[in-house]
Amino acid sequence: YRTGRVLDESGLSISRDNGMTWNGLSLLDTNIGLFTDVAPAPDNSAVYLASVNYNAGCRGFDSVWRCLDPPFYNIWERVLCDLTVSSNCADNQTDIAALRMAGDVANGRHLAWCVTGARRMMLTDDGGQTWKPLKTKRPLADATFETAKTLYTIDSMAMVQQFTRQDSGWIAGPEFATGLTSAYSIATAFTGMTPDNETGCI
Repeated sequence: YRTGRVLDESGLSISRDNGMTWNGLSLLDTNIGLFTDVAPAPDNSAVYLASVNYNAGCRGFDSVWRCLDPPFYNIWERVLCDLTVSSNCADNQTDIAALRMAGDVANGRHLAWCVTGARRMMLTDDGGQTWKPLKTKRPLADATFETAKTLYTIDSMAMVQQFTRQDSGWIAGPEFATGLTSAYSIATAFTGMTPDNETGCI
């Protein structure tokens, strides 16, 4: 907006990379309807929260919040402000967002923000400072990292798709059927912690 509006997401923000990205710090004109997920880093160096805003259109932005000072949790920054819908400022947002973290990276810098019910996912490999979109073939039911370089998604009809991270970015692999008729969750046996299971078991 060129002039102030209620819930226009304005506020006090900080940039740590010469203005390329901005993190909301305080006085944010937003609305939190519900916190939908939490993701702590394995080494306890960071905690991430996902929240949704039930307002419609361009007044319904949803957020990811980051805290870098556990165990005190005094300072939170908003590192992502986006919509739980595949199109811009649409009214049919799902308002369901989940956080998924790669367990083989102790500081939790590899993270995915997943929109349930939409072909929408945002990925970061620098702890939420920058995010890149990943469009799935089907609306998401859930996603999981096996490692920081391997990601799986599943839809409500239990179709699974693998994504692998290469130098050029995330590459979509073929879909494969699980033999189930419906699904709402997916997990990997490999967790990145020692001792652990072998990779490839989904």
